[in-house]
Amino acid sequence: ALGELSVESLRKIHAGRLVMSTGGITEDGLFNSNALLVETERQMIRAAERVTLVADSSKFGQRALSHLCPLDDVD
Repeated sequence: ALGELSVESLRKIHAGRLVMSTGGITEDGLFNSNALLVETERQMIRAAERVTLVADSSKFGQRALSHLCPLDDVD
């Protein structure tokens, strides 16, 4: 599920850890190409105590359509 329905549902939960991927990583932060996914991922980050990013080297230096969050949001 993506978009407002999933964001509203995620507001009601707490997660100890979030493990996520991304479409791109620069010094400005994380990026993704799907705007609905970005809003959902932002709420997932807010709901988690610890955020772990899993990415391969092809993501570094890449930007995508939407800025997801600054690097400081990832542990």
